Amino acid sequence: MNACKESALSKLRCDTGRFVEDHGLSSWPSLFKLFLVVEYWAVLYFRLCEYCAEKPTILRRVFRLFLALGKPFVEGFTSCRLRHGAIIDGGLLLHHSMGVAIAVGAKVGRNCTMFSGVTIAHKANGKSSGAPVIGDNVKLMAGCKILGNVVLGDNVIVGANSVVLTDVPAGAIAVGIPARILQRDANSLEEQ
Repeated sequence: MNACKESALSKLRCDTGRFVEDHGLSSWPSLFKLFLVVEYWAVLYFRLCEYCAEKPTILRRVFRLFLALGKPFVEGFTSCRLRHGAIIDGGLLLHHSMGVAIAVGAKVGRNCTMFSGVTIAHKANGKSSGAPVIGDNVKLMAGCKILGNVVLGDNVIVGANSVVLTDVPAGAIAVGIPARILQRDANSLEEQ
Protein backbone atom coordinates (compact mmCIF):
# COMPACT_ATOMS: atom_id res chain seq x y z
CA MET A 1 0.00 0.00 0.00
CA ASN A 2 1.22 3.48 -0.84
CA ALA A 3 2.54 5.19 2.29
CA CYS A 4 2.84 8.74 0.90
CA LYS A 5 0.65 11.49 2.35
CA GLU A 6 -1.53 12.64 -0.52
CA SER A 7 -3.96 15.56 -0.21
CA ALA A 8 -7.71 14.94 -0.29
CA LEU A 9 -8.11 16.98 -3.48
CA SER A 10 -5.37 14.97 -5.20
CA LYS A 11 -7.15 11.76 -4.19
CA LEU A 12 -10.43 13.21 -5.48
CA ARG A 13 -8.79 13.85 -8.87
CA CYS A 14 -7.77 10.16 -9.02
CA ASP A 15 -11.28 9.07 -7.96
CA THR A 16 -12.90 11.33 -10.54
CA GLY A 17 -10.58 10.03 -13.28
CA ARG A 18 -11.66 6.45 -12.56
CA PHE A 19 -15.36 7.37 -12.59
CA VAL A 20 -14.93 9.32 -15.85
CA GLU A 21 -13.16 6.39 -17.49
CA ASP A 22 -15.65 3.83 -16.16
CA HIS A 23 -18.69 5.79 -17.37
CA GLY A 24 -17.15 6.77 -20.70
CA LEU A 25 -17.42 10.50 -20.11
CA SER A 26 -15.02 11.98 -22.65
CA SER A 27 -16.15 15.55 -23.36
CA TRP A 28 -16.70 18.53 -21.08
CA PRO A 29 -20.51 18.55 -21.50
CA SER A 30 -20.65 14.86 -20.63
CA LEU A 31 -18.66 15.50 -17.43
CA PHE A 32 -21.76 17.14 -15.98
CA LYS A 33 -23.36 13.68 -16.13
CA LEU A 34 -20.87 12.64 -13.46
CA PHE A 35 -22.97 14.51 -10.90
CA LEU A 36 -25.88 12.24 -11.82
CA VAL A 37 -23.85 9.21 -10.73
CA VAL A 38 -24.98 8.55 -7.15
CA GLU A 39 -21.89 6.47 -6.32
CA TYR A 40 -19.72 9.49 -7.09
CA TRP A 41 -21.62 11.54 -4.49
CA ALA A 42 -20.50 9.19 -1.71
CA VAL A 43 -16.85 9.45 -2.73
CA LEU A 44 -17.07 13.23 -3.25
CA TYR A 45 -18.64 13.68 0.20
CA PHE A 46 -15.93 11.54 1.85
CA ARG A 47 -13.15 13.52 0.13
CA LEU A 48 -14.68 16.88 1.07
CA CYS A 49 -14.84 15.76 4.73
CA GLU A 50 -11.23 14.61 4.45
CA TYR A 51 -10.27 17.99 2.92
CA CYS A 52 -11.84 19.89 5.82
CA ALA A 53 -9.96 17.77 8.36
CA GLU A 54 -6.52 18.30 6.74
CA LYS A 55 -5.95 21.89 7.90
CA PRO A 56 -8.78 22.96 10.19
CA THR A 57 -9.02 26.67 9.33
CA ILE A 58 -12.08 28.72 10.29
CA LEU A 59 -13.51 28.48 6.76
CA ARG A 60 -12.99 24.70 6.64
CA ARG A 61 -14.64 24.31 10.04
CA VAL A 62 -17.71 26.18 8.83
CA PHE A 63 -17.78 24.07 5.64
CA ARG A 64 -17.41 20.92 7.76
CA LEU A 65 -20.48 21.97 9.76
CA PHE A 66 -22.51 22.15 6.55
CA LEU A 67 -21.12 18.76 5.52
CA ALA A 68 -22.11 17.29 8.90
CA LEU A 69 -25.66 18.56 8.43
CA GLY A 70 -25.78 16.93 4.99
CA LYS A 71 -24.41 13.57 6.17
CA PRO A 72 -27.81 11.87 6.77
CA PHE A 73 -28.99 12.91 3.30
CA VAL A 74 -25.84 11.76 1.49
CA GLU A 75 -25.63 8.46 3.36
CA GLY A 76 -29.37 7.89 3.03
CA PHE A 77 -29.50 8.68 -0.66
CA THR A 78 -26.36 6.76 -1.64
CA SER A 79 -26.82 3.90 0.90
CA CYS A 80 -23.07 4.08 1.42
CA ARG A 81 -21.15 4.67 4.63
CA LEU A 82 -17.52 5.68 4.23
CA ARG A 83 -16.65 6.48 7.84
CA HIS A 84 -14.49 9.46 8.72
CA GLY A 85 -11.31 7.92 10.10
CA ALA A 86 -10.99 5.33 7.34
CA ILE A 87 -7.84 5.85 5.26
CA ILE A 88 -8.70 5.51 1.59
CA ASP A 89 -6.09 6.25 -1.09
CA GLY A 90 -6.98 7.83 -4.44
CA GLY A 91 -8.69 6.03 -7.28
CA LEU A 92 -11.64 4.60 -5.33
CA LEU A 93 -14.36 3.37 -7.71
CA LEU A 94 -17.77 2.30 -6.42
CA HIS A 95 -19.70 0.45 -9.11
CA HIS A 96 -22.87 0.42 -7.01
CA SER A 97 -22.85 2.20 -3.66
CA MET A 98 -25.83 0.34 -2.19
CA GLY A 99 -24.75 -1.16 1.14
CA VAL A 100 -21.03 -0.31 0.97
CA ALA A 101 -19.62 0.26 4.47
CA ILE A 102 -16.02 1.02 5.46
CA ALA A 103 -15.20 1.21 9.19
CA VAL A 104 -13.07 3.68 11.10
CA GLY A 105 -9.41 2.66 10.98
CA ALA A 106 -9.67 0.58 7.81
CA LYS A 107 -6.98 1.26 5.20
CA VAL A 108 -7.76 0.96 1.49
CA GLY A 109 -5.04 1.23 -1.16
CA ARG A 110 -5.00 2.98 -4.54
CA ASN A 111 -7.39 2.10 -7.37
CA CYS A 112 -9.69 -0.13 -5.33
CA THR A 113 -12.95 -1.17 -7.02
CA MET A 114 -15.99 -2.07 -4.90
CA PHE A 115 -19.40 -3.40 -5.86
CA SER A 116 -22.65 -3.25 -3.83
CA GLY A 117 -22.85 -4.73 -0.36
CA VAL A 118 -19.11 -4.66 0.42
CA THR A 119 -18.33 -4.39 4.12
CA ILE A 120 -14.85 -3.62 5.47
CA ALA A 121 -15.17 -3.72 9.24
CA HIS A 122 -13.94 -4.79 12.65
CA LYS A 123 -15.05 -8.14 14.04
CA ALA A 124 -17.98 -8.29 16.45
CA ASN A 125 -15.81 -7.28 19.42
CA GLY A 126 -15.22 -3.86 17.87
CA LYS A 127 -12.11 -1.75 17.36
CA SER A 128 -9.97 -3.94 19.62
CA SER A 129 -10.06 -6.64 16.90
CA GLY A 130 -8.22 -4.36 14.48
CA ALA A 131 -9.31 -3.08 11.07
CA PRO A 132 -8.62 -4.54 7.62
CA VAL A 133 -5.80 -3.28 5.42
CA ILE A 134 -6.54 -3.49 1.68
CA GLY A 135 -3.71 -3.26 -0.88
CA ASP A 136 -3.59 -1.46 -4.23
CA ASN A 137 -5.65 -2.46 -7.30
CA VAL A 138 -7.98 -4.72 -5.32
CA LYS A 139 -11.44 -5.74 -6.61
CA LEU A 140 -14.10 -6.46 -4.01
CA MET A 141 -17.10 -8.12 -5.65
CA ALA A 142 -20.75 -7.77 -4.57
CA GLY A 143 -21.61 -8.68 -1.01
CA CYS A 144 -18.12 -9.62 0.18
CA LYS A 145 -17.12 -8.99 3.78
CA ILE A 146 -13.57 -8.24 4.98
CA LEU A 147 -13.59 -8.58 8.77
CA GLY A 148 -11.04 -7.97 11.50
CA ASN A 149 -7.31 -7.49 11.49
CA VAL A 150 -6.60 -8.95 8.03
CA VAL A 151 -4.33 -7.81 5.21
CA LEU A 152 -5.22 -8.14 1.54
CA GLY A 153 -2.19 -7.82 -0.74
CA ASP A 154 -2.03 -5.88 -4.00
CA ASN A 155 -4.04 -7.08 -7.03
CA VAL A 156 -6.35 -9.33 -4.98
CA ILE A 157 -9.86 -10.25 -6.11
CA VAL A 158 -12.44 -11.19 -3.48
CA GLY A 159 -15.37 -13.15 -4.92
CA ALA A 160 -19.03 -12.26 -4.49
CA ASN A 161 -20.47 -12.95 -1.01
CA SER A 162 -17.11 -14.19 0.31
CA VAL A 163 -16.21 -13.64 3.95
CA VAL A 164 -12.49 -12.95 4.44
CA LEU A 165 -11.20 -13.66 7.95
CA THR A 166 -7.51 -14.37 7.18
CA ASP A 167 -4.76 -12.60 5.23
CA VAL A 168 -4.80 -12.91 1.42
CA PRO A 169 -1.43 -12.76 -0.41
CA ALA A 170 -0.85 -10.42 -3.35
CA GLY A 171 -2.26 -11.59 -6.67
CA ALA A 172 -4.61 -14.16 -5.15
CA ILE A 173 -8.35 -14.74 -5.42
CA ALA A 174 -10.40 -15.31 -2.25
CA VAL A 175 -13.75 -17.12 -2.54
CA GLY A 176 -16.24 -18.77 -0.22
CA ILE A 177 -17.46 -18.61 3.35
CA PRO A 178 -15.03 -18.48 5.06
CA ALA A 179 -12.86 -17.46 2.14
CA ARG A 180 -10.30 -19.90 0.81
CA ILE A 181 -7.41 -18.63 -1.25
CA LEU A 182 -6.81 -19.47 -4.90
CA GLN A 183 -3.52 -18.47 -6.54
CA ARG A 184 -3.82 -16.78 -9.91
CA ASP A 185 -1.75 -18.43 -12.59
CA ALA A 186 -1.54 -17.76 -16.32
CA ASN A 187 -2.96 -21.22 -17.11
CA SER A 188 -5.05 -22.28 -14.15
CA LEU A 189 -6.22 -21.54 -10.63
CA GLU A 190 -4.78 -23.64 -7.86
CA GLU A 191 -6.21 -23.80 -4.35
CA GLN A 192 -3.81 -23.31 -1.45
